[in-house]
Amino acid sequence: LNEECVRPKGSDENFVSKLVSVHKADAAFSTPRVGKMRELQFTISHYAGAVTYTTTGWLERNKDSISIDVVEMMQKSDNALISSVFGDGDEAPSAETGAKKAADTVATKFKNSLKELMDTIGKTDTQYVRCIKPNKNKSPKEVDNPMVVDQLRCAGVIEAIRISRAGFPARMPLKDFVQ
Repeated sequence: LNEECVRPKGSDENFVSKLVSVHKADAAFSTPRVGKMRELQFTISHYAGAVTYTTTGWLERNKDSISIDVVEMMQKSDNALISSVFGDGDEAPSAETGAKKAADTVATKFKNSLKELMDTIGKTDTQYVRCIKPNKNKSPKEVDNPMVVDQLRCAGVIEAIRISRAGFPARMPLKDFVQ
């Protein structure tokens, strides 16, 4: 997506075309065979089912960046939270050249944020709490069993129980396994 954004004649159709050429051998990736929007659509089969994406406007939204003036103003804010969110001047003009650094795209910012998150998670001993909605009515004394089972299945809990019942060991660190 970033490559297509920096190309002078980049388009949503070219982005989908590149996805098709890169992922054509992947069984989880497909494109519609017919329809007016087929050049702008692709489908990915996730664990919970197939999801079709329509890329209309993706390049424009990915280029979405905040004006450098607004960023500088927010960085100088008296509110500590706002000034920390907008960083320490990474996008400000350089003192020597006066030139402005190219602004990151939304995808680049997301990728960097995700990398930071994964680094943080990698340094912690993570435990997850799964929240299950018992019914669509938000009623305290009503349980919709098929809805609950579907949520458990999508979260991988049912499969984990099946594996545990089959006698396979739970996950353990390699060093513990070797001992």
